[in-house]
Amino acid sequence: MSENNKNNSLSIDEIIRRAQEIKAEADKQLKAAEKSLDEKTKSVIEDVVVDEVAVAERIAKAYEDAKAEEDVKEFVPKKSAYNTADKTDEETDEDIKIAPSAESTRVIPSDIIKEEQNSLDDKTKQVSLVSPNNEKTKVVDFAEESGEKTKPVPFVSSSSEETDPDSDLKIVPTIVARDNIYDSFGEGSEDYEEEPGVQMTFEGFDDKIESVPTIDEAVAEKELEKRREEKIGKFRLFGPDETDAELGNSSVDEDYVSKNEKQSFISSLYAKKSGIQRKLMITAALFVPLLLLTVFKDSTGMPSFLTSHTAYFAAVLILFLAEIAVNFNVITHGFHLKKGINFDLPVSLLTVFIAVHTVCLMLNSSLWIDNGVLLPAAGTFSLFMSQLGKQRMMTRIVDNFEFLTDENDKYTVENITNSVDAKIISRGLIEEEEPLLKMSVKTDFPSNFLEISCKREPADKIAGRLFGIMLLLSAALLVGVGLIDNFNTGINVALCALTISMPCAALYFTNTVLCDISSQLSEYGSRVCGYEGALMADSGDAIVMEAADLFDKNSCDLHGFKTFGGAKIDDALIYIASVIVQTKSPLKHVFDEVIIGQHILPKVEGVTYEEKLGTSAWIYKRKVLVGTRELLLHHGVDVPKESFEKKYTIKNRKAVYLAVGGEILAMFIVSYSADPDLKRELSKLEKSGRNIIVKSSDPYINEESLAELFGVPEGFIRVMNYSAARVYDKYSGLSVEKSPAYVAHSGTSLGLISAMRGAGIIVGTRRLIAFLTTFGCVLGFAVVALLSFLEGYSQISAFNIIIYQIIWTAFVTIVTKLKGIGL
Repeated sequence: MSENNKNNSLSIDEIIRRAQEIKAEADKQLKAAEKSLDEKTKSVIEDVVVDEVAVAERIAKAYEDAKAEEDVKEFVPKKSAYNTADKTDEETDEDIKIAPSAESTRVIPSDIIKEEQNSLDDKTKQVSLVSPNNEKTKVVDFAEESGEKTKPVPFVSSSSEETDPDSDLKIVPTIVARDNIYDSFGEGSEDYEEEPGVQMTFEGFDDKIESVPTIDEAVAEKELEKRREEKIGKFRLFGPDETDAELGNSSVDEDYVSKNEKQSFISSLYAKKSGIQRKLMITAALFVPLLLLTVFKDSTGMPSFLTSHTAYFAAVLILFLAEIAVNFNVITHGFHLKKGINFDLPVSLLTVFIAVHTVCLMLNSSLWIDNGVLLPAAGTFSLFMSQLGKQRMMTRIVDNFEFLTDENDKYTVENITNSVDAKIISRGLIEEEEPLLKMSVKTDFPSNFLEISCKREPADKIAGRLFGIMLLLSAALLVGVGLIDNFNTGINVALCALTISMPCAALYFTNTVLCDISSQLSEYGSRVCGYEGALMADSGDAIVMEAADLFDKNSCDLHGFKTFGGAKIDDALIYIASVIVQTKSPLKHVFDEVIIGQHILPKVEGVTYEEKLGTSAWIYKRKVLVGTRELLLHHGVDVPKESFEKKYTIKNRKAVYLAVGGEILAMFIVSYSADPDLKRELSKLEKSGRNIIVKSSDPYINEESLAELFGVPEGFIRVMNYSAARVYDKYSGLSVEKSPAYVAHSGTSLGLISAMRGAGIIVGTRRLIAFLTTFGCVLGFAVVALLSFLEGYSQISAFNIIIYQIIWTAFVTIVTKLKGIGL
């Protein structure tokens, strides 16, 4: 017989008996659940302490607020699973309801509450609150929570004065958003299960429904809208072309224009660098026999087949022509004059002059007899220095490109091109009528890299000016010596004077400085791309940034907190974190660690900064104040006495108060410190004559405190006023798709400040290089001219010319490196 037929055959008595058995089993399970609840309730009652007077006052105030603000929706954060002993607005002076589950509620008798109240009298710490107008004083009782989040305990005050304020502060807990809870547990979080509440269940109701993966159209639409907003935010109808109107019209033929070209572009750079290094090695290898032939021409160690005049000069000429073939790129680049005179032109012309002179020495023995000098070795040294300069240039270009194209976020430096905005931001802070302000922007693609890296090379200007002057002076020397002695001697002396005054190492000097600066800036995560980037960065009057950027996560500390009026710390943390994060306070890094999952923070509206007082804002239609005790007094909110605050604000610590809806909720004890590296960089940047203008929303971050923290003179770091800060808001945190790669950094203030300081050193060293190179060329020419008029022709030799150039090159290199040590 089937089961259905059997059930249908049951009598009414059997059905009733079955129902009674089921009911008895249910009653048994219900009693067991009630017994378990009684045990849990008793454990909770042991931890509950109630101030009847305070509870009554809070109920009366809540009733009045409810009548006045019936249409205001109050923000109530979700309770923690562990915070079961927090008091609520539903508590009365007669009983407290503990509801561990939805199925049952147990009432605590009032006599138990009175016993707990008697034990609380000696454990409650009283704090006097001062009215803004000092008319009366009211007392608020609050119980101190321990560091353990699972079990709040009463705070027992000591009769003696506290020596360590930390021992009297509450430890700040961490609030984790539900969708971030697994991430907060780290490894092994996959085994974490949320503790279930007490829920009665019956057999037969545990059916499982398989979940079918679906696409939430609302979430997908939100993600699409977010991407669109980011795209719109990064779009600029007009790029920063005001920074350099000629940017994009450079001589560079193949620049880096797309991320897809990264691999091919870096491969081409490495190929060019390898080719230059091979030419350097071959040039050095050919230079050695040329120098030996020059020095040991008349010695007995010379091979017999070179004793002949023609054979000797032919051998030298062949080696020199081989050098020219190896370095033919220098010759072709030197004579490429469509884009103006470049650093290779003097070397190219000198190489041609020396080759022609060597042929003349071989064919015309009288030219050799009249104080002739064999100069191919000196010409080879010039070619070597030109290639060495190119090698240094490719080294720093490759290094900078690898930095720009790594996987980390990149920020560049731009001008605030809107002159009206620049005037408003700097009004009263700097004296310039047309201020040029620099700012940092986040970019997806640093553009015009190769053009900026090669543009405005100082070696071009140095070579163009010096070579023309030295060529004219050498021609004048030829005529003078020719008239005094003979023109054969004049030709020899003039070519020696032109060789010794050749600025062949100018490219090596300028790019060695750039390589050294890049090497030092790599420690701070920044780069300056060429002299074009250095000139752009160094041309500004001030750098504009958020004051919070001067403080990293290790520069601000939250030592603890005090709550007032029975306020819940999770409410206080949500309110203060919302204001701190949105206003970009230096304390933002602290609350980044306290609030895990910042999407749970409510929207902050109507933000107003009051100078040196703090910030007022609106959250859920309730006025929120975050700042000093003076801010709260200014808005008519009761605050603790100064003596109470001073107990916790020793060792340069500060008190930040939180008030919501006209009532003080909490006091947070914080401190600020300066990063030693940033402090050193700011001190060096201050000597350059530029200023830093910051936007601050923190009452304790002002011009005086910043000067003291970072050890710089007052007036170097200026704080913009509220109206200027509102104008700067559209530039703060700016993110764009493309931005010129003048200066790049990783996004930290240390990277930005060090790069700006490095740009100043590069520009200053450029002037020093130009002066020392000019002085060395003039000095070399003067020595040759003096020896010529004194008829000391024997002292004018190719070997002495090479020694002089080596010594002067080493001297200029050492001086410029010492200049760069200041970074």
